[in-house]
Amino acid sequence: MLNDEQKYDSDLGSKDASYVIDKQKMAIVLSALASGNRVDLTEVLEPLHPADIADIIEQLNTTDRARFIRLYDTEFYGDILSEIDEHIREEVISELNPDVLAEAVRDLKVTMSSISSRI
Repeated sequence: MLNDEQKYDSDLGSKDASYVIDKQKMAIVLSALASGNRVDLTEVLEPLHPADIADIIEQLNTTDRARFIRLYDTEFYGDILSEIDEHIREEVISELNPDVLAEAVRDLKVTMSSISSRI
């Protein structure tokens, strides 16, 4: 049976290399998810752009994605939600704590409002 890192490696061939998070970061994410380590997960994700975090979420299997959402829920911003593929976004929304989802949507509305005021 393949471990999480081997599963991730096997998926790399189907992704454009420019959109794939490096293996070391993904290994840390998978390890943090397996051990329930919120600190390690937050540390590896903190410097990443919301699109990169969305990419990580999309590459996870359903079980790991649910673990990710539970561990990262207080850091889940609207920008991340907006970057996730719409089919996976529905799954993520269903897993998010309603208060976290409401805050992410408010965050997204504020971002969109500031962008439209510049136009």
